[in-house]
Amino acid sequence: MTLLEIRNIVVKEANLKGANTETGWINSLVNRKLQSYTALRKYAEFFVPNFAINATAANDPNFVLPTDLQHLNYESVRYSDDGDIENARGIYRGSIGGSAIGLPYRYARIAGNLRLRPTTISATAKVFIDYYSLPTTLSNDADVFPVSGLEDVIINETVSEILLHTNTKLAAVKQQRADSDYSKSRAVDTAP
Repeated sequence: MTLLEIRNIVVKEANLKGANTETGWINSLVNRKLQSYTALRKYAEFFVPNFAINATAANDPNFVLPTDLQHLNYESVRYSDDGDIENARGIYRGSIGGSAIGLPYRYARIAGNLRLRPTTISATAKVFIDYYSLPTTLSNDADVFPVSGLEDVIINETVSEILLHTNTKLAAVKQQRADSDYSKSRAVDTAP
């Protein structure tokens, strides 16, 4: 389903007219609901396994995380001194104080980076992570909704939010429908 199709359904079900049908406003509501649902739940559609992060320089303990990172699987962080995933070994989340000598065995997430300790890091080193990415913002009418089966949930959530300001009874019905649609769409957890 495209963003245009979703927006047209929202306009119809919320009985919007005139200035209330402004596309930017509805698009932002749809995107906010999509972000909200995917932030609380892990969807296989957004799972990124074995993402490689290159060292920025020898002995620089900071590895820059991807900008679309929504949830890091902390147990899957691996370090390879030679950059080969076959030689990667697990490193552990924890305090980054203490010795700066030796190969990294722990890390902390600090300001968009993974900071490793100890800091004896080769220039060819890589960190491999598994993470869940943010969904791409839907902005063009032809953009396709990224999570199959979740369209009805987001439509009902969006309509419910719009109706909270005009028709609270119908808003409650739409929220119940969204909850029911979600249960149907994800009867089996597909996240790795």
